[in-house]
Amino acid sequence: MKKIILFISVTLCLFGLYHTLSPRVVMEHSVNVSKGLDQKRYIKIIPISDVHLGHSMSVKDFSNLSQDILNIVNRDPENTLVLFMGDFFTFESEFNVAFEDAIYEGLKPLQSIHKNVYVALGNHDIDLLDTVLYQLKRLQITILTDESLVLKKKRIQLTGFNYFFKNADILSKQVASNAKMEKDVDLRLLLLHNPSHFKYAASELNDKIPSITFSGHFHGGQFSARNFFRSLRIGFVEAITGHPDYEWYGFDFESETVKSLSSIALKPSNPLLYVCSGAGFYGPPLRIGTSSELPIIHINY
Repeated sequence: MKKIILFISVTLCLFGLYHTLSPRVVMEHSVNVSKGLDQKRYIKIIPISDVHLGHSMSVKDFSNLSQDILNIVNRDPENTLVLFMGDFFTFESEFNVAFEDAIYEGLKPLQSIHKNVYVALGNHDIDLLDTVLYQLKRLQITILTDESLVLKKKRIQLTGFNYFFKNADILSKQVASNAKMEKDVDLRLLLLHNPSHFKYAASELNDKIPSITFSGHFHGGQFSARNFFRSLRIGFVEAITGHPDYEWYGFDFESETVKSLSSIALKPSNPLLYVCSGAGFYGPPLRIGTSSELPIIHINY
């Protein structure tokens, strides 16, 4: 029996390692949050989270990812935005990458389209905050920390949340409430690293303006049966903690809970959440049933 358990464990580890080292998967999704037939606006979003520069993501790998993103943006730069939801580093980044220039060199291909790129920070970025901010500012990339801006021609509001270690409920609600004061928009896009904080922000977005929040943090659960059994839509993190860990969810105002899209009667006013599986990962190099991804979200609003 012990030999069987050992064999299964080793097989899963080898499979997880192989899957971790496999090429990044391009995932395309389309969502329509238009409130009426007369609205025909379109925006393409490339949401990226959890790069985790270090042993799992070299600067060259990150640069290659940025080049792939640039190629996508250049097909339609007027209608494409790139959103980073943080965690460029890990706890060990200062020891296993030349961290003073790692973000700058990795994102350098995107410097020519810096006006299309927006960033919110994750928990791992806080450890090397000054370095992270300095490198992003060198690239002239817009950093949103508990603040919003409006793309007037697109009538889109972008809101970025700082990472909250304490009082996440109060602070997330406050940022969302401040964003809600802007009424002259047709779509709200929110950058929020930790999807477990989504329920707090979404509870404030009850003004019937469509909103989509983009998150990461959980690496798609890192372990999941989704890729093997499509009826099982839950990942390891969601199964253990109840927090959304991958793909699409919606906030239900009646129950004040976050639900998978398959279990909610959606209206355009329901705040939506997309949780990225992550470009990289942190911890053991094992992905079972999840993939490193490059998502492309087509939004009609």
